[in-house]
Amino acid sequence: MKKLNELTLKDNWMFGAVMLQDDNCKQFLERLLGFQIESLTIDLEKNIIYHPEYKEILCDLYL
Repeated sequence: MKKLNELTLKDNWMFGAVMLQDDNCKQFLERLLGFQIESLTIDLEKNIIYHPEYKEILCDLYL
């Protein structure tokens, strides 16, 4: 178990907590991508299955 001050964005809980807030998520993505984002819609994690024989993909961030 980590203390709060030891967490980074690599930790699932911290990533979810930061990205769940519109303003935090928008600012983070704008800095990461290097351009302004006009609109942002936050949705929960997505499971993507391309074919019944393949494994599914869990997307934490879907752009």
